[in-house]
Amino acid sequence: MAATGRIRQHFPMVPPPPIPRARRVLRAFGLGLAALLALDFAVGPWLLAEGELFGRALPPHATTLSPKQWADVRFWSEELRRKGEGIATPFDSELGWRNLPVPAGEQRRAFNSIGARGSRDYPPQPAPGTLRITSFGDSFTYCAEVEWDASWQAQLEMLEPSFEAINFGINGYGADQALLLFRRVGPPLDADVVCIGLMLENIGRHVNRYRPCFATLAGTPSAKPRLRLVDNTLQVVPLGFERESELFDAILDHSIGERLREHEYWADPALPAWLWRSSIVRLGVLAAESGRRNHRTLWLDAEGEPRQLTLAILESFHREALASGARAAPVLIWPSKPDLTGWLARGDAYWRAPLVEALTARGIPCIDLSVALGAAADSDPRRVDPLYQGMHLSREGNAVVAREVQRWLAERGIAPR
Repeated sequence: MAATGRIRQHFPMVPPPPIPRARRVLRAFGLGLAALLALDFAVGPWLLAEGELFGRALPPHATTLSPKQWADVRFWSEELRRKGEGIATPFDSELGWRNLPVPAGEQRRAFNSIGARGSRDYPPQPAPGTLRITSFGDSFTYCAEVEWDASWQAQLEMLEPSFEAINFGINGYGADQALLLFRRVGPPLDADVVCIGLMLENIGRHVNRYRPCFATLAGTPSAKPRLRLVDNTLQVVPLGFERESELFDAILDHSIGERLREHEYWADPALPAWLWRSSIVRLGVLAAESGRRNHRTLWLDAEGEPRQLTLAILESFHREALASGARAAPVLIWPSKPDLTGWLARGDAYWRAPLVEALTARGIPCIDLSVALGAAADSDPRRVDPLYQGMHLSREGNAVVAREVQRWLAERGIAPR
């Protein structure tokens, strides 16, 4: 003990230097961040379990579905196993999905024997004295949210009894799937006029393969083929599934994102799976992609793939329709209610230069339906409501379209054969 005392006298104990304030703050910040991350990974998946925030779908979009969508997938997966492929749903291995034909004489769901909307069956070839018009496109061409007899095609037939207006519109389609459908059913029908429907939002669908990656929480999840522009030639990227049970299995085991990642414009960032458990990461990715899916932004991006591909699809569709024997193949441009209201209220017709003028420069006729619909509303955004029912045109709005198509055909002297 005496020796120890002498050592301490010669080497007194020196207290450790105080930790600088900056280091203390940094250490506290690190501990707080670690606690926050631990809490985030523990609680985040529970907080965001519904897959949406204030009505917006959360990434990763390829594997995040709403509870109803998960229930739909499980239900239809069981139905397919119980009833068999091709019976339960309108799945199509080339098109993604289609309208199911109905045997002649039956009027279930108002589809006819060739899968066109309406209770009327048409002869294989148009009769003398008739003008046959076929139309292809998405839900605006289909005329969703109104009965089949309120569609613009049915109303056009009432205006012109010598017209046959065959409606091949299909909910959820883009012009790419519509072109593939035309190649299958269009040429044998020998139409005088082929109407190519394009809703302005479709520009984002053309670069999409798995619908939830783009349309997110809408409807039962589905996959589609897409087209690519390679050396100025359209090439088909196949659907990737021969049977719908394969598609649902890939959704249920979360492999769908990787299976359809190639050529998916809206693919999720390639992050490790464990990072997607973080609500901070998911909200950060959501903020980073804010506005990216806005179709106005896509139309104004002159060099972007969505706009370049859309114009190429429309040009090819027009050319192929004429090659099949059609005398005219106009593009019908459908404005959504916000598009039409924005134009009438603020003069924001953002689609005119990138779409209408671009088609005109390529020699492709188009009918910009915002003009006729705007006139029907007396150019007053407050009078737009009666033209729409839900997200689509009402019977009154479709009547405007029928009269506009009738006028366009008359001006060009396209009369019944």
